[in-house]
Amino acid sequence: MKTATSTVPAGRDAALTLARLAEQIRRVMAEELAIHRTGRPREAEALIAEKARLAAEYQALAKALLQDEAWLTAREHAQQRARLKQELSALQSEIEAHVGAIRRYRLLTEGVVRAVAEEIERQRSPFKGYGPAAAG
Repeated sequence: MKTATSTVPAGRDAALTLARLAEQIRRVMAEELAIHRTGRPREAEALIAEKARLAAEYQALAKALLQDEAWLTAREHAQQRARLKQELSALQSEIEAHVGAIRRYRLLTEGVVRAVAEEIERQRSPFKGYGPAAAG
């Protein structure tokens, strides 16, 4: 696979490469969600670099493809452009759903951490005694 720093494939090859990158991004996002669902968010951190690399490669290739006037205007590429547009729309929807799920997992994790911290603080507080003066 070509990287963002290597020569950028043109036209049809770029469109096929973008489709492959989109699939890889979806695979990494699915893996990350699976890890979060099993309650191991620290393990998901290892996927951040891979997601960032794929996203940077995807962005660079998409930018190069948008500058390829011959590919953008040629009739013979209309079907590829339509397919790529559909794939981009699907990827965008999956990214939005992924972001929402990750936010929910983060809020849940923060809530658990906060509850544990409050319980620790409560247990460390000195005993206040019995009776009306101890209320509070």
